[in-house]
Amino acid sequence: MAYKLESILYKCGQPLTGGLKTIEYIPEDWVESFPLYERNDYCLNDEIVLKPTRFWLRMKVFERTGKLSELERTTKHGKYYDLSIPATIPTAKKEYRGFFNQMSQHRYILKIQNNLGDTIIIGDKEQPLQFKANMDSREWIGQRWQHEVLFFGKKTHKAYNLDV
Repeated sequence: MAYKLESILYKCGQPLTGGLKTIEYIPEDWVESFPLYERNDYCLNDEIVLKPTRFWLRMKVFERTGKLSELERTTKHGKYYDLSIPATIPTAKKEYRGFFNQMSQHRYILKIQNNLGDTIIIGDKEQPLQFKANMDSREWIGQRWQHEVLFFGKKTHKAYNLDV
């Protein structure tokens, strides 16, 4: 699909709230098949098919802490994108420490929804994301312990829009 250049406009007064509404994730080896996409529009027109008995896992994050960063980089070998999705989990239960350690041993595909209602797929079978979590004991009003989590990776293309 060829694109023609055109103006990029938005309606005055339309809310352009940042942040993420939800983060869903799956280990890349849970994927049965990943749909083809049109390289120009980065749109997936079919759902990702998961292996039997597998489903998207959901991560509840502290309000306004989840975000998607997609930074374009150019090297002598070409263009790539540094992707990161940091968020805060407002708990430091001991069970989470072992769980996050297990999570760091897998690679992931994410499905996120932003506050505008768009669904974005980050990662695929060929270029899944890594995960890490750090505990922090900052003192906030009403919140003393938390985990700072991060999904991250380098990709040769932008994240996909899910248009199903």
